[in-house]
Amino acid sequence: MFPRLILTGSISTQILLLLFTPRPITVILLGVKFYSLDYFTRQFSDYYGTTPSQYRKLHR
Repeated sequence: MFPRLILTGSISTQILLLLFTPRPITVILLGVKFYSLDYFTRQFSDYYGTTPSQYRKLHR
């Protein structure tokens, strides 16, 4: 449960950064302390049903 809360918080932070900054996704991930792009992308996709890149394109 606790790791899921941390992941959810990190995803929420990343969503805001994806939508409101031009930063590359890898830079955003490092800023929220995720060091594995593959792991984060899988978790993000499980949670939102799309990759971070696709999410950014759809919601900008």
